[in-house]
Amino acid sequence: MTSWRHELAIVAPVAVIGQFDVWWISASSAGLQAQTLEAIGVLAFAVALLFRHRAPQAVLVFMGALSCAEALLVERRAFFFGQLVPYVIALAAAAAVSRGSQRFSTLALAIAAFAPLVALVHELQGAGNIATYAVVLPGAWGIGLMLGDRAQRADSMELLANLREQEAKDAVAAERARIARELHDVVAHNVGIIVLHTVAARAAARGERSSAAVHGPLDTIETTARETLEEMRRLVRLLDDHQQPAIAPAKLANLDALLERIRGAGLKVELTIEGEPRPLPAAIDLSAYRIVQESLTNALKHAGRASVQVRLAYRTREVSIDVVDDGAGSSERADTGGRGLAGMRERVALFNGTLDAGPRAEGGFQVHAELPVPA
Repeated sequence: MTSWRHELAIVAPVAVIGQFDVWWISASSAGLQAQTLEAIGVLAFAVALLFRHRAPQAVLVFMGALSCAEALLVERRAFFFGQLVPYVIALAAAAAVSRGSQRFSTLALAIAAFAPLVALVHELQGAGNIATYAVVLPGAWGIGLMLGDRAQRADSMELLANLREQEAKDAVAAERARIARELHDVVAHNVGIIVLHTVAARAAARGERSSAAVHGPLDTIETTARETLEEMRRLVRLLDDHQQPAIAPAKLANLDALLERIRGAGLKVELTIEGEPRPLPAAIDLSAYRIVQESLTNALKHAGRASVQVRLAYRTREVSIDVVDDGAGSSERADTGGRGLAGMRERVALFNGTLDAGPRAEGGFQVHAELPVPA
């Protein structure tokens, strides 16, 4: 989101120079009323730039219509700084946010909105002016495309970095929780054996009428072992509770949040759900989420400007996942750190599922996975 200071730094100079253009550079004896109306129109051009990011194409149409209205209603002169400069800025902003075929429609719209003005104003029909417009308008459009591509690449790289960072945090948190549970199992087993042997030793000592010097230490060992076992269980519960917030809720119910982050990086993603969504076993739910996440990450890295279709199908004994893109990226999508296609295959194999991944004949890439689910 552009800050108001940045907007003011662009709009204010355009407004001031535009007024200077009307009153001094292009001033004539048209009369104060006509010149005032022209100045208001030029000011409207500057104010319209505030909306160039929210509705860039509408701004182009507004500027073109306003120019034609001025040409028809009042004396119209060539306002280079007052109208052409803001029009070029709006065109670059529209090109920066356009994607795919919309890019060329933006240029066509800009030319179509500007052409009636040239037809109405005789001063704009000279060969030099036409040549200038033929260079300036496509040039502004090309600059906008380059700025938009650079911004999208920056967003994509930031998103990929955030995804990798989150994956690393998830892996560390999961490993710590796993180590804590394994440590609990080992220690609980050994302490349990100590308790059992202590109870047996004390029973044997009582049968042989041993002295209090034997019973006392045995009682202490048993009590300490039981307390240690209980404290160990508390510690593991505490570790699990502390680790839980650090692990992102990676499950299909929270898939929309992942899709929004991917869309924010410039990838068009649509989600289709077939069947009635139902709770899945935690391990299967997590694996299904990770398969979708890895597929979208690969599409973001390799597919370029693509549209992605994500389909989840809930069936009686399985959940099916399809992630299909129409990008023109490499058909051989390399795995990164073991978390790409190889990681997907490991997750699917864990549940005796199936995975098919590869380029499509009509272009793009497809990932199809089926995970068996208990009825």
